[in-house]
Amino acid sequence: MDYEKLVDNIRNYREQRGFTQEKLTELSNISEKHLSKIER
Repeated sequence: MDYEKLVDNIRNYREQRGFTQEKLTELSNISEKHLSKIER
């Protein structure tokens, strides 16, 4: 799996469940800054 596909999968997962970046970071125990960098 390439990086762009992984990023799309993470973003799609979050959006389909109605999660904000903040909520997903709480559930996944990573920083919001880190998730933001991943989703770029």
